[in-house]
Amino acid sequence: MKDEYGYRLPTEAECLKVAGRALTKGILRTMSMDPHEAALGAYIPNVTPSVEELEAQIRGFHAEAEARAAKKCGQNVGKHPNGDS
Repeated sequence: MKDEYGYRLPTEAECLKVAGRALTKGILRTMSMDPHEAALGAYIPNVTPSVEELEAQIRGFHAEAEARAAKKCGQNVGKHPNGDS
């Protein structure tokens, strides 16, 4: 599909791929930061919740990620990476 100037428009799949990469990059950056620093970076006056609320949300995201990682690691205890026990 082309726009009115003859340029090819990206497909839905291409758009989703780029959006997914951007989200992943942002999530990884946020997860590597101290929750307060991440909240300060995300705060936009009159647009986002307060820094304190954002920090609480980020701490929750960190806790969820740690719980998922612990569960996944626990499921793999004693298993060989190729699937053999």
